[in-house]
Amino acid sequence: MVKGERKSSSSKEEQTNDSNNIISKREKKKRNRRKNGEIEKCFLCELCNKRYSAKSVLINHKKDKHNCGINNDPNYIPNQRGRPSANENLLKETLKAQRKYKSFFDDIERKKPDSNKDDKITLDDVKKNISDFFDLYSSYVNKNINKEEYPLSKLIINNWNKEIIKSMSKSFLEDTEKKTIKENESPCIDELFYLYLKEFSNETNKKYFYFMIKFVFFFREFINDFKKNKFWTYKIKENGKEYTELFNGVHIPELCNDFCLMFMEKNYYFSLIKEELIDIIQHFCYWLYDNRYSASHLTLLN
Repeated sequence: MVKGERKSSSSKEEQTNDSNNIISKREKKKRNRRKNGEIEKCFLCELCNKRYSAKSVLINHKKDKHNCGINNDPNYIPNQRGRPSANENLLKETLKAQRKYKSFFDDIERKKPDSNKDDKITLDDVKKNISDFFDLYSSYVNKNINKEEYPLSKLIINNWNKEIIKSMSKSFLEDTEKKTIKENESPCIDELFYLYLKEFSNETNKKYFYFMIKFVFFFREFINDFKKNKFWTYKIKENGKEYTELFNGVHIPELCNDFCLMFMEKNYYFSLIKEELIDIIQHFCYWLYDNRYSASHLTLLN
């Protein structure tokens, strides 16, 4: 019995010695671990000026934080095996929309001639385009408003040679349609149409600008007609104005599909090219999103 007890005590001593050795090894490892400030970081990120200790860590940082791949290209998306995630597809669609938006007026049919200085769109050109529009499509415009008193045409003509409009202030819009332009201090839809025409009149030619005029006026007529029977009709009657004169454009992208199907297609697109109409709708909505007039923009589904 004594011998057996000696064996058990010796085995316990061996176990304690082994555990002590393991603890001592862990302590040694902890002691040898360098602090973050002691690590030499030689690899610099040119995009945010952060430094990293290894090249592989820098590459992963660029992919995760800056979406960079080959040659630090921010538009590069690495090819991965398997089915792409929803975030990757969304990222690809967003980058595609950005490239299309920025290069929209580079198209030969839309861009402004480089050498021809007389192609600048003047106030006389604007008046002529609006007059031509009413001569051709007056039956599709609100008949209760005279041609001379049409709110959008007056807004464009009266402010074309001005740099800014006092009532306009760029701000992110709340997700509501119950507030007027004075309450939320953001441009109403008519003012957004004017700003859109004014900004891109310097990038396009006279022929395509007339196409933009048609698009803007047709879209305005559809919005006002579409919103007539909604719960805010009392506010329109109270102010004696149309919907596009009172409300902001935060929900404009949601109306584009109905605009094409219920208004343009019904009238055979008024002899306008369908594909070009879809392109300019996308461009207009992305302009709203890019300037923070709306919280959403369109993507074309196949």
